[in-house]
Amino acid sequence: MKKCVIFIFLLCVSFSVLSVSALADESYEEMTLPDEYESFIDSLPEDVADALPEGFFTDDPEKLGEAIKKISSPAELLSLLLDGLLGGIKDIIPTFAVALGITLISAVLNQVSSSFKQEGVTSFISRICLIGVIMGMVYSSITMVSQYLTNLSRMAAAYLPLSAILYAIGGNITTAASSSAAFGVCLSVCQFIFTYTAVPVFVLSLSLAIVSTFYESRVITSISSGVKKYYTMLLSLVMTVLSASIGMQTFISAKADNAAMRGARFFLGNFVPISGGVISSSLGAIASGVELIRGCVGIGGIVIIIMMIMPLISHLAVMKLSLFFLELFGGATGENNGVISQISSLYSHLLGVSAISSSVFILSFGLLGFCASAIR
Repeated sequence: MKKCVIFIFLLCVSFSVLSVSALADESYEEMTLPDEYESFIDSLPEDVADALPEGFFTDDPEKLGEAIKKISSPAELLSLLLDGLLGGIKDIIPTFAVALGITLISAVLNQVSSSFKQEGVTSFISRICLIGVIMGMVYSSITMVSQYLTNLSRMAAAYLPLSAILYAIGGNITTAASSSAAFGVCLSVCQFIFTYTAVPVFVLSLSLAIVSTFYESRVITSISSGVKKYYTMLLSLVMTVLSASIGMQTFISAKADNAAMRGARFFLGNFVPISGGVISSSLGAIASGVELIRGCVGIGGIVIIIMMIMPLISHLAVMKLSLFFLELFGGATGENNGVISQISSLYSHLLGVSAISSSVFILSFGLLGFCASAIR
């Protein structure tokens, strides 16, 4: 009777070992991206989604990895940058030509009217015309920045549940909870900043710059300079604090999950005979699949942010360069009234805001991609 019980026990253990091994192999081979990934892809802007390779729209991690390798190659990124620069130059040429024409006509009229001692009138009119043309250029820039910040917030909101799922399936339960909470707070703060401060601060600075060209005042100039300087400094400080917070929360929680999982694996390997060791070693295969998915989503998210911000950075750079040439041309013709220089400095502010706003999201994607699975 005793031998029969031992035989049945060994038979059950054998079946359990085979089942666990088969389950581990099957899980690794058939591991796919979660359903939340589809929602994440659906949240992307249409122009970015159209530029992505087909591998981004599959649930196969290996195909996604191949697509990321293709899109993140130096040739592809340089091509994207070149397309953005050429597109920005093409869009700005008509308006830039009009601005040059107004500056040239203004210089000629000022020379003619100076003999009649009426140069103040023509200078005033020329400034109004030039500012009107430049405002059309500035409006397109504000629209692009506002749309980019909106798309960034929408994408980050869709990424939040996806990151929680990817942390959890790798055994990083504490990391999933703490990272999601920290990222949720970061997203709320960023949405508030993007919605209520970024564009209004730029418009305020622009208004002060225009007023200062007609009414010279040190107070207005100081306010305009201070708003740009301290807003960028404050935004950098906030993003640094948010990035540090989400990084520390994820790092500490990941260490805690790894310690807990190591204890569980030690218990399985030493106190559960035969099957404990098999289960413990089989988890390594599952962990490899989880880390592949995390790496693909993390690196893919960084590539997507780069694709989103590259056209914006190219547009702002081309705008700043065109204003620089307008300022040089105005100085050569004697029409350097200072408004172009002040508006050009505002584009440096927009470039800084656009780059800083992406930092916390790039960090979050990077942490997901390089965070080791706790079940390894």
